[in-house]
Amino acid sequence: MTVDAQTWLRAGVAVVVAAAAVAVYRLSGRARPPAREGMRWLEHLDDLRRRLFVSVAAVLLVSAFVFSFRWPPGSWHPVPALHDNLAAQAFARLAADLVPPDVQLVQVRPLDGFMAELAVAFGIAAVVTLPVTLGQLGGFVAPALEARERRVLRTAIVPMVLLFAAGVAFAYVFVLPFLFSTLYGYGIALGAQPLLQVSELVSFTVSLMLVFGLAFQTPVAMYALTRVGLVPAEAWTRVWRHATVAIVILAALVTDPTVVSQVMVAVPLLLLYGVGILAARVAERRVSRAAG
Repeated sequence: MTVDAQTWLRAGVAVVVAAAAVAVYRLSGRARPPAREGMRWLEHLDDLRRRLFVSVAAVLLVSAFVFSFRWPPGSWHPVPALHDNLAAQAFARLAADLVPPDVQLVQVRPLDGFMAELAVAFGIAAVVTLPVTLGQLGGFVAPALEARERRVLRTAIVPMVLLFAAGVAFAYVFVLPFLFSTLYGYGIALGAQPLLQVSELVSFTVSLMLVFGLAFQTPVAMYALTRVGLVPAEAWTRVWRHATVAIVILAALVTDPTVVSQVMVAVPLLLLYGVGILAARVAERRVSRAAG
């Protein structure tokens, strides 16, 4: 049994909305704990330790559930499953969407399948518990922020979450299928038997989606840095050539040697940098109006 694409889409939208709502609430004035005078360094470390424990415990609990249960069709409750668990079902969906038809999935080492399912379980848990993680992070840093910095974070947190989801979706829908088919096309042209280890599928997919999720944060990061006064808007325009070179190098590192795939990755990132320049100018005008 595999989970259909509409179910995954609804779940992803729900997680993104929940994460944004929780993060905004935690960074708002209502969720801010009072800063104590003379709070010692060890007390800060103890607070960080407690918040890390909550975040890690949430990830481990959800991972254990995903790795140990499945949800049968038509049932209102999950049932224990050793192999056909939620992680295995998610991996099957991943393979169906990304692996070319001529490529055969293989398990080379005894632990490959186990580690692949475990990695998928942790990945799902990290997404599902994102509201908890953001909430703990917001609760830790909020007392140390000034009012203006808190306003910038409240403005930026929702676009950050949405852009991260957009970057992951872009990599999954467009970049990864193209790369898999293109890269394996070289071996097929040589008459080689195309094989793909299950562990390599998970690691390659997750790493590339993470790269794109972080890269799509560029406009928000540029806006925030200009809004708090660290980088003037004109500086982003002045260094656009350097940014272009860096983006082209990044595109070459994460793709195959063909020009088409590099352009496919570099062009969206260059457009995002351009959007970031416009956002930085808007941020600078807002700072000027507030100062005036």
